[in-house]
Amino acid sequence: MYTASVKPHLVIIGNGMAGTRLLEELLADAGHEYRISIFGAEPQLAYNRILLSPVLAGESQQSDIQLHNKGWYSRHRIQLYTEDPVIHIDTDNRFISSASGVHLAYEKLVFATGASPVTPEPLRHNKSHHIHQFRTLNDVSQILKSSQTAERAVILGGGLLGLEAAHGLNKAGLKVDVIHRGPWLMNRQLDETAATLLQATLRKRGITAHSNCQMEQIEEISDQQLNISLSNGEQLQTNMLVTAIGIRPNIQLALSSGLDCQQGILVNSQLQTSVSDIYALGECCQLGPHTFGLVAPIWEQAKALAAQLKGHHQQHYQPSPSATQLKVAGIDLFSAGDISEQSPDTDAWRLEDIQQGTYRKLFFKEKKLTGVILYGGVSDGQWYFNLINNQQDISHLQPDMIFGESFCTQKPNSDLHTPLATQPETSAAHAFQNS
Repeated sequence: MYTASVKPHLVIIGNGMAGTRLLEELLADAGHEYRISIFGAEPQLAYNRILLSPVLAGESQQSDIQLHNKGWYSRHRIQLYTEDPVIHIDTDNRFISSASGVHLAYEKLVFATGASPVTPEPLRHNKSHHIHQFRTLNDVSQILKSSQTAERAVILGGGLLGLEAAHGLNKAGLKVDVIHRGPWLMNRQLDETAATLLQATLRKRGITAHSNCQMEQIEEISDQQLNISLSNGEQLQTNMLVTAIGIRPNIQLALSSGLDCQQGILVNSQLQTSVSDIYALGECCQLGPHTFGLVAPIWEQAKALAAQLKGHHQQHYQPSPSATQLKVAGIDLFSAGDISEQSPDTDAWRLEDIQQGTYRKLFFKEKKLTGVILYGGVSDGQWYFNLINNQQDISHLQPDMIFGESFCTQKPNSDLHTPLATQPETSAAHAFQNS
């Protein structure tokens, strides 16, 4: 008599982009040997959070950004629980409990709980229906509802997410003000010159930026108008406010379950937490000093964790430089690597074409390319990014690299993998080297 063996049960907490990517990696190649259950807190099926801005702008429908339909889960025998967050984990006996009362035992457990928006102090107890976050499809629905009777909007936060929200509402026909406490817009990805160009172009499109200040007070003057007081003395009148000042890893469930946490859920290079057979990936996890908010590292984590769960324990994840590419109001931006100039041994080279409306800046240290900023023309972005990752000696090409890949590769003896025996001719790029 033969008894069919029961597959080990894998439970994934979080049906967002990280959890879904992990499922896709598990299904790749030879597949996996698990029964899988996945729990999501949102009512919708998994969707691409990066594409919320086009939905806000009316350029896409909610259905356009859905990652998989219900049939996909059924075909792959994945048990999906939507609008049913896990609320309790018994790590000693290895079972979870959900908000709806589902109780399941597990052999392996993965946290993919993501992150939540940071709420600024003046808004902690404000319940106005004209104040919104910009994080979920439900948030977008609420913002769109408010925008139907609005003429003006204020965005709190001039980083990637804030500018996406500003662009979306501007496309929907609203005049938009952006409040940013940093010295200039996207100060983590751009230098002051690139940010100044961005700010001027946004202004032409109806988006006004207020940098180096923050919101101090907000008053609801009427059902249709808010008054916002800024730290620089300015007063802004608006019909709605959208906050996008950052995210905080969701670690509450992990903490209550006894997992070691700091900013995020602490993991090692195999994405293992401090508790046996429990893993974490995506925005909720922390490896060394690193937390994660961009797609590229999360995709790498999903690949490494899927390999671990399939028994390939030689696979590890290590943080690597990430690139940021964004298109705001028709403007292409690209940023990668270390773009600070605080180190005395960092050289920076700049090139600005006023007629073309383009700007680029390269950062070099110890004969290697370490960072890049591109505004307007970004076609060389991936080439620069590869050079940053490869960390090879490019001193023989340094004066010409500011002009891009085609300029360098068309020159005789320009093989980037073989240092030239002679120095290149003096280039016009020398005129743009920062002092």
